[in-house]
Amino acid sequence: MRNAGLAAIYLQEALQQRGCPICRCSAWHGDRYIQMLLWEHVNDAESRLSLIQSLGFCQQHSVQMLEMERREHGMVLGNSILYESLIRATLTKLRQTEELLSSQSSLRARFRRLLRRSRKRRAGEALPRDRYLRPTRSCRVCEINREAGDRYSAVLLRMLAGDELRTLYARSDGVCLPHLRAMLRQGTATAGLEHVLATATAQAEQLVADLDGLRRKHTVSIRNAPLTEEEAHSIERAIAFLTGSQAIEPHQDD
Repeated sequence: MRNAGLAAIYLQEALQQRGCPICRCSAWHGDRYIQMLLWEHVNDAESRLSLIQSLGFCQQHSVQMLEMERREHGMVLGNSILYESLIRATLTKLRQTEELLSSQSSLRARFRRLLRRSRKRRAGEALPRDRYLRPTRSCRVCEINREAGDRYSAVLLRMLAGDELRTLYARSDGVCLPHLRAMLRQGTATAGLEHVLATATAQAEQLVADLDGLRRKHTVSIRNAPLTEEEAHSIERAIAFLTGSQAIEPHQDD
C-alpha cells in the first residue's frame, strides 16, 4: 500500500469490476486483517487488547469474520477463542456497571435529602451509567478500511488528473458518495477531483432516469412494459452509490 505504483495497479483492476473501486481496494486490507487475526494472532495480547477496547468488531465485520472462518476452514475455533475473551471482559464491565448503579442509587437517596433542604439541583452529580460499557475505540476493520480508503482516494485523484485513465473510469461504476465526500475533504489533485465530481453527477442523473423508469413501469397503465437492464438493477446501484456498498449483486429472479 505504501507503493503508489502497486496501489495504481489495484485500482485499475478494481475499475474493471462492479462497485466503487475505493471500497473494493480498501476492503481487501480489512479482509487481510481479519485473516491474519484468525490464522496468526488469535492469542496475540495486543490484538486481544484492541478487540476489548472496541468490544469486538461492528456487526458487519463480526459476521464477516465468522463466515470467513466457516467458509475457509469449516470451523469456528478462532472466533470461539476471541469471543470467549471478549465476553469475559464484557462480564467484568457488566459487574462494574451493577456496582455503579447500586452506588448511585444509594447516593441519589442522600442527594434527594440534600436537595429538599437546599431546593436546588446540581448538574453532573452522578457518573454516566454506561461508562464501563462504552468502547474506547472503533471497530479496527472499519479503521483499516478508512485509512486505506484515504490513501487509495489520493492515488486515484492523481491518476485521473491526466487523460490516460479517464476512459477506464468512465466505464466503471465510479466512486461511491462516502468516498467522494472524503475526496472533497482531502483531495489536492483539482483536475482529478473535478472529473470525479462531474462523473458522479452524470451517474446520479442516469440513476434518476432509471429509477423513474422503474417506478413508471410498475404503475397500472404500463405495468407490462419490459424493464431495461439498467432499470431492473437501479435500486441496487442507488444503494451502492449512496452507502458505499462494495459491488451489490443484482437480484436474480427465480
